[in-house]
Amino acid sequence: MSEERRQSIRVQTRLTIIIKNLDTKRVWRTLTNDISSLGVCVVMEEFWEPGVKLEFTIKLPDRDAPVTCMAEVVWSRFVRAPQKSYESSIRAVGMKFTKIQSKDEALLKQYLAMNPSPPQSAGDR
Repeated sequence: MSEERRQSIRVQTRLTIIIKNLDTKRVWRTLTNDISSLGVCVVMEEFWEPGVKLEFTIKLPDRDAPVTCMAEVVWSRFVRAPQKSYESSIRAVGMKFTKIQSKDEALLKQYLAMNPSPPQSAGDR
């Protein structure tokens, strides 16, 4: 069993996220896989090398204004191969927050505290 190295609790949740690559200015809309107060994981078709700088907004439930922050890609892993010729590969992309306003960080922490993931059994990890 691998040792958990994360510095904060991650919550498995599906939140809408809009991601903008600061180098190319391309924009994607996707869902989070999990999120913490330090970073987020999304599942998408795009592959990014570690170090890519991103800007994104996260729509929290019951909030009009989204949380906005800057992030950097930490890792990108292949998750699923295409099942049909017209499908794309799916990747999980882990990002760490590099800049987030204190009010947005407080809103995110409040959301995380109110929506904990169910505990995992040893077989789920």
